[in-house]
Amino acid sequence: MITELKTQFAHALWKPGDNLSDRWALQSESRDTVSFNRQKLTDREQLLLSLLLSEPLSPPAPQTKEENAWHAYLFGDGQQPPTEETICAVHFQLEKPLEDFAAFREAVLNTFPPYTCFVWQNSMSGMLLFPSAAEDVDLDAVVELIETDFYIGISFMVGTPVEGPKAKAAWRFESELFACCKDDQTKKKRHVLQAAEAGLAYLLKQTPSLELEKLRAHFLPQEIVDDKELVRTVRVYLLENMNSTKAAKTLHLHRNSLQYRIDKFVAVTGIDIRTFPNAAFVALLLP
Repeated sequence: MITELKTQFAHALWKPGDNLSDRWALQSESRDTVSFNRQKLTDREQLLLSLLLSEPLSPPAPQTKEENAWHAYLFGDGQQPPTEETICAVHFQLEKPLEDFAAFREAVLNTFPPYTCFVWQNSMSGMLLFPSAAEDVDLDAVVELIETDFYIGISFMVGTPVEGPKAKAAWRFESELFACCKDDQTKKKRHVLQAAEAGLAYLLKQTPSLELEKLRAHFLPQEIVDDKELVRTVRVYLLENMNSTKAAKTLHLHRNSLQYRIDKFVAVTGIDIRTFPNAAFVALLLP
């Protein structure tokens, strides 16, 4: 429904640079969010939208001077915060609203580099900003921490390093990429993505479905498509960068069992996924 409403009310969608006080965030029953500019909506349009959607919980206000500056820059008309370093954004999405924002903030920031800025976009999503030269964060461990302590699921996408002047456009596009692959993450039970992986999902969505199905029908015999365990095995093998040892560990399989499944896929399809070009192609095709 959100997609249809964005099309129907495209003239009134809130855009970065619009007055922040005019922003009206709404969410569907599935908690997908969209923001409108109230000044561009008639009273009748506002009434219709209020019947179809609800207002989400308000996100916490920025807690530091730096966070306030980044929030005003990204979602309002604030000036770009001064920085001499390239910045990385880790985007996050919660599966449902939090009950204790303060405790969540403390738990997350304790796992991130010092001086990380916590910027909420709405009550269920936002970004963590820090210098790209900082030490990597074990996001899988953070996912486990949040699920254990807060009984709530969370997904992350690691963005690319960007320079300050390019940050607003870059992070807005990354947010679009993240939203694009949200359903894929849920389906594949993955909680941490790199921006390039999200870019792959984005490319797939831009490919006409008819053309994609023609490719699948040609290269993936029905015998392969129907074998869900084999498809899952190949997907994990590709996600683990074609590392048989890591893939077998993730799947809780003996390495010989994994190799048997990979050999079966190669034999039936004629596509040797142990080579990079073929692996990349199959990664695009897998249902």
